[in-house]
Amino acid sequence: MNHRKIFGGVAALLLFASVAQPVSAQRVGRWMFNGQYSTVLGVEETADFAGDFSFRGVTIDVKRVQSENLALGVTFGWHVLDEQAVEGTNVFPAGAITGTRYKYVNSVPILAIANYYLGSAGTGVRHSEANPSKTEPVHLLQIWIEPARVGLEPGYEQKAFGEEDKRGRLRLVASPDGAEGSVTIHQDTRVYATLLDAGQRAVHRLAPGRQAWVHVARGSLTLDGERLAAGDGAAVSGESSVTLVGEQSAEALLFDLA
Repeated sequence: MNHRKIFGGVAALLLFASVAQPVSAQRVGRWMFNGQYSTVLGVEETADFAGDFSFRGVTIDVKRVQSENLALGVTFGWHVLDEQAVEGTNVFPAGAITGTRYKYVNSVPILAIANYYLGSAGTGVRHSEANPSKTEPVHLLQIWIEPARVGLEPGYEQKAFGEEDKRGRLRLVASPDGAEGSVTIHQDTRVYATLLDAGQRAVHRLAPGRQAWVHVARGSLTLDGERLAAGDGAAVSGESSVTLVGEQSAEALLFDLA
């Protein structure tokens, strides 16, 4: 058996089976451990010595999440290259010895690594929307509320609130504690929906230090005497209550904000 130190190169092809934590599970300060099985091929001087393709390679990554998009760490592995050299026979005055010589190269790479991840929408929820009709238009009001903190577990919630639930009153549809059957959001915000016919009134009390935002989805109404039409929005601060009165059949959202 021939053992020899080779200063050449070993190419670890990234055709690997990886056992790793998903990117979506990352949180700042968290340690991540990845195990990879890799195939190896010698290059340059190493290929001259033991050039056979090898399936004997393993790599382990240890990384610490520095931010939402960056992880730093170290990777180390063990790759083995071997090659059957020649078969030979040694003849002695009495008897003979026949054998096969193999050449081996053990590579132990140790590398510093930095992984940068492009952002995703949330932490694992795939979201897609489309209007299935080719003839009927859709009127969509989509609202994004920034969560109070990052690194939340993925979640999805959907509820339908009937017209009678919102007619002539402010119906709580989203809140941080899921109160009154509303959907849960991770922010100190409460969202109310209302349907107001002409002359119908809905009043919302604001706690000290709270503000409101009103958005009219369709129709028209007055907000504390100010007229708002479809698509209009208005902010309210320094008040103890908000009064909405329908003009034309109106649908609106009210956000109670910190």
